[in-house]
Amino acid sequence: MPPFYVLPVAKGIKDRAEALVTAGDKLYLGTNNGTLYVYDVERTEGSDEPKLTLKETKKGFMKRQIDQLGILKDTNSLVVLSDGVITIFPLSSLSPPTVLTQTRNASVFAIDTSVQYELSDGSLATPTQSESKGIATVVTVLAVGCKRKVVIFRWHDGEPQQVKV
Repeated sequence: MPPFYVLPVAKGIKDRAEALVTAGDKLYLGTNNGTLYVYDVERTEGSDEPKLTLKETKKGFMKRQIDQLGILKDTNSLVVLSDGVITIFPLSSLSPPTVLTQTRNASVFAIDTSVQYELSDGSLATPTQSESKGIATVVTVLAVGCKRKVVIFRWHDGEPQQVKV
């Protein structure tokens, strides 16, 4: 038995797929002309093959090619890299967008979400670093690679935080 199966699930797209991300039972597909396709992913019992149903097509979602997509789980947001800038959209409505102007000339981003513990001195520690656990906090970090710098955005339990450098 092979370790995985190749299953073509999104057929008939005329645009070139450039970016993909899944969030729960949704699949978001960004294309070379800025269109965003939103699919519902259904898994039926007894079948390994997921069924994709096109839920929404957002033509002109971005003015240019969608280069990368990501999900900020604790803020329930879609992160889009297009035309060298990061834009964040709420997943519920995909509007209004929040443009992160500090990310001009962006080429790549990474998202990390983890549970950390706030210690009595205000510092944060991971579960392996902290023997006496403090208050559990969900910490999300969005790191954006720009032309000659890396820009960091941070959220604690869904609330934006200033990054200390």
